[in-house]
Amino acid sequence: GTGKPSPQTRPARLVLGHGLVVSSFYNLGQVTVNVESTDGGVQCSPDGLDCAESYEAGASVTLVARDSFNKSFSHWLGDCTGSGPCTVIMDQPRQVSAVYVPSVGVRFTEVQAGDQVSFAIDTIGQLWGWGNPRLFQKGPTHYDSSPQIIASGFSAVSTGGAYWNNAHVLALKPDGSLWAWGGNSNGQVGDGTTVNRYDAPVKVGEGFSSMSAGNGYSLALKADGSLWAWGRYGTGSSLLVDSAVPVLIGQGFQSVSADWGPLAIDNAGVVHQWMSGDFVPLPLTSVTQVSGVFVLKANGTVWNLLLPSPPGPVSVPGGPYLAIEGGDAN
Repeated sequence: GTGKPSPQTRPARLVLGHGLVVSSFYNLGQVTVNVESTDGGVQCSPDGLDCAESYEAGASVTLVARDSFNKSFSHWLGDCTGSGPCTVIMDQPRQVSAVYVPSVGVRFTEVQAGDQVSFAIDTIGQLWGWGNPRLFQKGPTHYDSSPQIIASGFSAVSTGGAYWNNAHVLALKPDGSLWAWGGNSNGQVGDGTTVNRYDAPVKVGEGFSSMSAGNGYSLALKADGSLWAWGRYGTGSSLLVDSAVPVLIGQGFQSVSADWGPLAIDNAGVVHQWMSGDFVPLPLTSVTQVSGVFVLKANGTVWNLLLPSPPGPVSVPGGPYLAIEGGDAN
């Protein structure tokens, strides 16, 4: 973004107010504001104290302030005024400050936690993330300790896998299109390759209603009740053969879960578990939800599929329960 002036001109310097962070800088500390600019943008130092850039004399630079988590842009000070995008002509040194105020809060409709990464979707379809930045298309370093807006237009999200190896993300849009990104060594992204896709989401397909990301594999349902799988469990014939594209597993399902192992609930309320290359019905009926190693029945009882050895199912004490959220050991 820095132009080299001709001998007849001198560079003019644009300085942003203290503590401002531009889009190309990843803040490691407290929540800060986000300012984007043309011509490459103003680069802030890691400590946020030096937010300046030199431009060729006469250059036009447009600044756009974005809201951050729990902070809303209010107005400009200095060489910019008002609250909209501001364009300054670099015919002299310029200094601009962006004033932010506490926001009224963000309301979320869904939250998903993974291995060192978390996601949430707000009421207007913005996808927020914090933790492991590789899953934000932001590179392999600099963890975000506060939520950041990473995409928009989504209605559901799921993440699976270990952060250091093969984690990936599935995200569903209201129109039924399914998108994925992240680690892809088993083909779990579903784009027909085993190339990691950390840079941007790729489209998996259309007509989906729900999905669940597992450790190296993905499960998804279409609106017609068909169950699809890809990645490490991507074929209906063998657990050892990967598939980098969705494969039809069966019909007549209403819910899936890949939190612990491949599980699915059919339209009759029977839970199925992936065994020996196929989904096998378990002796549990009237099931309304599966999560991790746990199953919730319509009568409010919860069952553990992992205990004892050999695996259950075993009834969990207490209840009746309304909903469950489980992992592989809790």
